[in-house]
Amino acid sequence: MKKGTTILTAAVLVIVMGLLLAVYLQGNASQPVSADMTVELYDAPATIHRGNLTVWTNDDGEWTYTTEDNGGNTTWVFKGLTNMTSSYDMLMAASSIAGFTVGTENQTLGLLVTAIDGIENNDPAISDGERAWQFLVDGDYANRACNKYPISEGSEVTWRYMTNQFG
Repeated sequence: MKKGTTILTAAVLVIVMGLLLAVYLQGNASQPVSADMTVELYDAPATIHRGNLTVWTNDDGEWTYTTEDNGGNTTWVFKGLTNMTSSYDMLMAASSIAGFTVGTENQTLGLLVTAIDGIENNDPAISDGERAWQFLVDGDYANRACNKYPISEGSEVTWRYMTNQFG
């Protein structure tokens, strides 16, 4: 009798873990939301508004921007991106608005951003190749791929070209 109970318990555990994994891998928000996004390139050689803080805003369906000196560090802010379901959707919408490129690599658990505006992960010409693209949602480091990380209404997504925080 104990053997049968053990097998049943193991089977239930495997099913529950499978369901949890499926929910984890799905990850996107169930409905499109509006959110803001920031891209921090720091001193990397940006092709758009290099060294400035640039803020894009949507004014009655038309995107406009303002710039101001940012001490040599490039930062782009996109206010009010709409119809977004993931951090990846936000990044692609911003690339369309501002005209920069995004490089990705399809991996088992989702998309990995490998370059923004031609600035690649671990570029040896920038900080001895020790920086890569990482993203945060509402101030927390993401724990899954950018196309799998759900966002909520009013979320703030930040992409940073920085030293890997996880070794």
